[in-house]
Amino acid sequence: MKIRNMKIKELIDKSKKVGQIINKSCFSVFLDVLRCSKSYGTNYQEYFDLEFYLLNNEERSTYLTSKYNEE
Repeated sequence: MKIRNMKIKELIDKSKKVGQIINKSCFSVFLDVLRCSKSYGTNYQEYFDLEFYLLNNEERSTYLTSKYNEE
């Protein structure tokens, strides 16, 4: 994930919204976004659009994310 390119306010707002939906803190969701970026190559927009917050690790690994699509 290229942090310099991401819109921090948008990421925080979406993390808060998702946190309320799945009953987790904004910080917990934020950390999961970063972990998924490193582990699965998602960018923060894909994390929310593909609803990675609802998937387990096995399910997450089946997605073709932008990082791996570019390769």
